[in-house]
Amino acid sequence: MTRRIFLLVLTLTLIASAALPPLSDEERFNQSTDIVVGEVRAVKSKEEKVKQGTDWNYTAEVVVQSIVKGPIKPGDVIKVQFDKTGKRPMGWAGPQGQNEVLKEGTRARLYMTKDIGYYRLLVPNGWTPAP
Repeated sequence: MTRRIFLLVLTLTLIASAALPPLSDEERFNQSTDIVVGEVRAVKSKEEKVKQGTDWNYTAEVVVQSIVKGPIKPGDVIKVQFDKTGKRPMGWAGPQGQNEVLKEGTRARLYMTKDIGYYRLLVPNGWTPAP
């Protein structure tokens, strides 16, 4: 009986620690190359097969309204990519992508890194709603 309890506690601990903790405001600011406030004009999604199940890959088109950090200008339209874990085997542990998916019409503050031809949201909390 004691062994079962130990294994149960160990399993629950591993599952609970599987997700990445949210980044603090300071970590998001320091890790971002660009931070903007903008409105999500469109979101495209695609489910992709991976070794342990599926992932969802997203590309959002964002109209930039204001800049907090970086060389982007208000009025620019940028592509922002992010991911979210799809299906996984029972008990799987690992990175989960974004905690929440951006939706069309959302006004958001985006914490991003620049890549070639697009931006990528920081993981796991690369955006917050903007008033």
